Amino acid sequence: MKITIINGPNLNLLGTRETDIYGSQNFESYLDSLKHYLQM
Repeated sequence: MKITIINGPNLNLLGTRETDIYGSQNFESYLDSLKHYLQM
């Protein structure tokens, strides 16, 4: 299975911008979680 992730212009703001709306997880943490999930 192949998955393509397209990064948008504001992904560097994940975890810092309006955390009550977008959450506190940064992009690196998101990628780590995704990699862990895909290895299951």
